[in-house]
Amino acid sequence: MVSDKPERKEQRMTDREQKAETLAMIEGYNSAMEMLEAESLDSVQHGICMTEDCDYTTQVEPDSTTGWCEVCNNGTVTSISELMFF
Repeated sequence: MVSDKPERKEQRMTDREQKAETLAMIEGYNSAMEMLEAESLDSVQHGICMTEDCDYTTQVEPDSTTGWCEVCNNGTVTSISELMFF
């Protein structure tokens, strides 16, 4: 039997979007966009490790994509600006 209902595709967040939302939640914001708005003009911003099983956060420069993760011991921390814009 064919349904008359339009097929709904489930939208999934990208890894970057998930990390941005996780970072916002950890830092006490309601959303990644709210966090970006609050920190967009700051000289340092919060960033999160991009390794799949690590949610280490720290403050980094707004253009950071290789900030140091003290858990992973790698340059894997990305700022909220980089997560949201690039």
